[in-house]
Amino acid sequence: MSLLHTVHESLQGLQLQGASVGAAAVAAESALNQTESGLQYLWELKCVDWPDLFGTYAHFPWAMSVAYLVAIFWLRDEVMKTRDPIKPKTLLALWNLLLSGFSIMGFLRVAPRFYTLLADDGLKGSVCLPSETWCNGDAGWWTLLFILSKVPELIDTLFIVLGKGPLIFLHWYHHVTVLLYCWHAGFVRSANGIWFACMNLLVHSIMYFYYFLSAIGRKPSWDYYVTTLQILQMFVGVFVTGLTAFYHFTQPQECPHIDRDNTVLALLMYFSYLVLFLQFGINRYLRKRPAPELKPGQEKPVQNKPAQEKPVQNKPAQEKPVQNKPTQEKSVQNKPAQEKPAQEKPVQDKPAHSNPSPQKAAQTKPAQEKPAKEKPAAAKKPQKSGK
Repeated sequence: MSLLHTVHESLQGLQLQGASVGAAAVAAESALNQTESGLQYLWELKCVDWPDLFGTYAHFPWAMSVAYLVAIFWLRDEVMKTRDPIKPKTLLALWNLLLSGFSIMGFLRVAPRFYTLLADDGLKGSVCLPSETWCNGDAGWWTLLFILSKVPELIDTLFIVLGKGPLIFLHWYHHVTVLLYCWHAGFVRSANGIWFACMNLLVHSIMYFYYFLSAIGRKPSWDYYVTTLQILQMFVGVFVTGLTAFYHFTQPQECPHIDRDNTVLALLMYFSYLVLFLQFGINRYLRKRPAPELKPGQEKPVQNKPAQEKPVQNKPAQEKPVQNKPTQEKSVQNKPAQEKPAQEKPVQDKPAHSNPSPQKAAQTKPAQEKPAKEKPAAAKKPQKSGK
């Protein structure tokens, strides 16, 4: 009976496991169906339906921006403060490659329509004509994806925070403001939106490919040109928004399809980007430009440390004066030799008037022998005179 009971329980467990696996499969299938229906909805979405989409979820970019700011600073200041850097290089490389590929595909789809718009309607038409002239078809669909891509691009900051890299103001400010602006531009169907989509897709296709090469350990040497391209994008953005405002306010009848709030926001945004990117470029490539050139020179002192240590090795040469101190001491020892004659001369003169002791006489014998040799010479003279 116990054996049958055990088998029965095992069968029930397998049934439960099968039910859970089946439920997971149903959930996965439901998610895939929803994703497919969502993509089908986006594919069939027309330009005239953009206000409904972005208006219905108008709160979404604001909620995402607040959650993004709270998350990145909490991770940086609390979670990663005492932890080692987390740098998933493979995942980072795949992420940058994915964004670069998406940007390339988007640019290839939007650029042809942008070119024909400029060729057919000129500069004025490209900023004044209603968005329906370009936002239908492939160009419009990829512009829609371009707007929505500003949400997953927030993940860029996650890699920086987890890797404990420098989180500069320009980085998170750019991510937040571009998300809010693009969402608003999609809601009002900005007439000049094709300018911004085409420029940004081009720059991002190059920028993210640069990040991909850096992530796989093949960092290019043309980062200067990436920053220059970003600065040129901001110049063009200021020019286009300024031109749009000029046509709208000076020729309102010929340029009526302009949303003033969106134009003002675009002008403020692009001008702030221009200032920040110029400051970034100047600080990195002009003020600090000699630093990369000196990097090899900075390594040379490290490699030539033995050359710097030569004075330390030649300390014996510096210690020669210390070794020659005995020569200085000899002069100190010779000082008594100089002083002895000065002391002995009065002592030698005294015995000429007094009877010195035998020891002193023995010491002064050389001094007394000289006059002893002279005395016989003085005595011979009287003998000659006696003859």
